[in-house]
Amino acid sequence: MKDDIDNDKLDQFETSSDIDTPIIPGETEPDTTNSNDNESMPYSTDDTSNETTDETSDSTSSDMPDPISDYSPSNDTSSSDLDEDNSYDSSSSVMPDFVAPAPVANTKKTKHGKVIFGFIILVLLLALAGFVYWYYYMQPTTDNSTKPVATEPKANVDTGLSYTDVIKDLKSDMPGLVAESFPKAKTFTVDNLDAPALKIKDSDFYTRASGENQTVFVQTDGDKKYSFESDGIDTNKKYAAANKPINDAFVTYLTEKGFKEVQTADQDLPNIKTVYTNDATACSVSADEDPASVTCTELGNYSRDQATLAPMYSTLKKAEKEVGETTVLGLMSTKSNQALGYQNAVVSVSDAKSVVGGYAGLLYKKISDETWSYLGGAQDVLACGKYSTYAQQAAFQGDPCGDGKTVTVTADVPKKGIAL
Repeated sequence: MKDDIDNDKLDQFETSSDIDTPIIPGETEPDTTNSNDNESMPYSTDDTSNETTDETSDSTSSDMPDPISDYSPSNDTSSSDLDEDNSYDSSSSVMPDFVAPAPVANTKKTKHGKVIFGFIILVLLLALAGFVYWYYYMQPTTDNSTKPVATEPKANVDTGLSYTDVIKDLKSDMPGLVAESFPKAKTFTVDNLDAPALKIKDSDFYTRASGENQTVFVQTDGDKKYSFESDGIDTNKKYAAANKPINDAFVTYLTEKGFKEVQTADQDLPNIKTVYTNDATACSVSADEDPASVTCTELGNYSRDQATLAPMYSTLKKAEKEVGETTVLGLMSTKSNQALGYQNAVVSVSDAKSVVGGYAGLLYKKISDETWSYLGGAQDVLACGKYSTYAQQAAFQGDPCGDGKTVTVTADVPKKGIAL
């Protein structure tokens, strides 16, 4: 039996793109009417390609082996152009391994796939770039080792500038500071006018501190003499508008010298001025009068007088119904009669809601007592008959009273347990 396949036919199989579907023994021959359908029958060939030269083959057409596997060298053949793995035993029912040829590349699909792949890569690169920008530039810094920013050194400010130094500076500097608005402005000073009223923290009343003070006035050449009778309280607004350049110059000077605003003027409280303080001095700015002015005194005078006036305020509040949180108290004088053991105090009483009015409140007590008693309020010297009790006469002994006289002690000394 001839085992070798015709070489020409083997070559035809290897180069042909149309190969017949092999006929498996026992199965019906496939339909080959659509011989041009290479997609459904990729390996179909002509029937004549399956002929062999084996004239003595006893096999029937149904036992015809696969042309590819038909080649089976005999055991005594010493050499062959084909590999041993392509041998086929016709008596075996097991199909041999078959390696399909590589499919023809689809260039259209490959080009489309490259475009999609390139687009995906571009999107990923953009996303990566966005993440890098967010991470490095949009995240809050956690670096606690930030270097300090160099700042220009501030000029030394004397926060303890005295009231006399402030008045001296303003008297000499103000004409130049307001020269643009008032070329012919002049200044002059006055000692010991009423100090500005100031409500100390946690105090129930305003304190007009006693002690030495100074005031500097700025007189302009403009005619600012408004009539109080014709304009009423609006006069203050007209003065404030006319004196604004002076007011601004006052505030600028005090701020640059380290003063802080601790009290602001209120139109509902015309008796209260804007007050600036440093560590040693308190100054009030008054621009709603003619001429405009600044009055300064020692800051310590306020805390000292407030402590002295606090128990007197309690007595006055019980005796006078108008005394309250807008009351302004100023310690005018105190006097002690050491021989008799009594003392008196004269206190100025006014209201922050009014620039007029006010009176002197007369109080007295034993030197050893804490609580004050109230004699009364007066705007002039009281008549001598008003001092009727021993305690009143002893407390005010020697003070002037009506008719050019002075208070004398004429009452009997009270017995123990009797009210003064």
